Amino acid sequence: VGCSLDYAADFLLGEVAIKHPTLERLDLSSNPHGVEGLACLLRALGRAGSKVSSLSVTDLRVNKVVGPTVKYRWQDPSDSYKLNLWHPQHRGVLRSLLSRSGGGTGKALDGFSQMDPPTFSLESCTKLDPYGVMSVPTEGVVSFGYAAASPGTPRGGGNPLEKVQGKHLQGRTQIDFKRCSALMLGCYTSCRTDAQRTVFLEAAAQAWRLKPGHIALILRLSPAALSAQVVRTLLPAVENLSGDMLVGIAGVRNKVMYNKRREEARLRHETVQLMLFNMRSPTGRHWFDLANPCDRACAERLQTLVAFEVEAQRREGRPDASQRGNLEPVRNVRHEEARGYDLLSSGDGDQLAKLELPTSGRLRLDYASRMRPPPGGAKEVTKPEVFQG
Repeated sequence: VGCSLDYAADFLLGEVAIKHPTLERLDLSSNPHGVEGLACLLRALGRAGSKVSSLSVTDLRVNKVVGPTVKYRWQDPSDSYKLNLWHPQHRGVLRSLLSRSGGGTGKALDGFSQMDPPTFSLESCTKLDPYGVMSVPTEGVVSFGYAAASPGTPRGGGNPLEKVQGKHLQGRTQIDFKRCSALMLGCYTSCRTDAQRTVFLEAAAQAWRLKPGHIALILRLSPAALSAQVVRTLLPAVENLSGDMLVGIAGVRNKVMYNKRREEARLRHETVQLMLFNMRSPTGRHWFDLANPCDRACAERLQTLVAFEVEAQRREGRPDASQRGNLEPVRNVRHEEARGYDLLSSGDGDQLAKLELPTSGRLRLDYASRMRPPPGGAKEVTKPEVFQG
């Protein structure tokens, strides 16, 4: 309690919480966890193998990831790394990359490249100590590049964009209702203010794969004034969204005491883009309110599609037909606040796929996908008799 635990400590505690054989309760109150740190804890505690059933984060505070700490991107950790193995969190990052690569078995280590020093042995790091932890060296500096494995095409999928349909859910933990209930009763209810609850909601949206029932559970434990924000924040973490799914709408209707129709209509308006967003056919003009978690999730998924299409075009040797000569299938990218301005520089400037989106304002862009289904890949979904008089 109150020992300045930040993102680096939470990253390591997440590792411990998964493998510790007897740890059942954690009281981490009065610490600057921030959204990223709390997400590390929730991601670990949501796993079925963790024995921790109670987590308290009373009086948690927001804190930025600064200093020598390496921020690990759970969805796609592909990047260049320089790790100081004296630092415990840096060793944790290397263990996470090795675990993501299947524990270093077979061809899993092919994702690592440009190892410096060349004599550094990743195979020796994958050996487990008596506690089941990878034996990463505790001294020295190592640099390398890491590229996550490319997604495969789902069975029966003819659209090339099928490969990235679920990429936004990678790195999240599939949590069951029993563990979710225990963590909500112990952790979420320990938050005393709406600001602390908001941090928890943002962390849960990063850490977990949710179902509509999870949102209904959290709504029952939330104050009425926070109910619409619960839905907006957690909706991007729900699997298999569809336009006819009334996720959270009924729950908000039951929580709100006044102006029920107006609040319901407002929530529908704020979530409609995410509900109807089709990653298999992204071509069109898009407008996103980046302060709205649902719209922001759509913009981030478009970034994933852009990165995938750029790599596919480069691999196939297609001619560059982009606006800025970077193979990206987007045009007229503008960020509108007080006045509109070009979000990307010309020439070899920033790419939308690698851009850190602003936290507010409206993002406008035109998307023109160059990915097409293979010849003969289209399926007959309607019988010809339907179109006959």
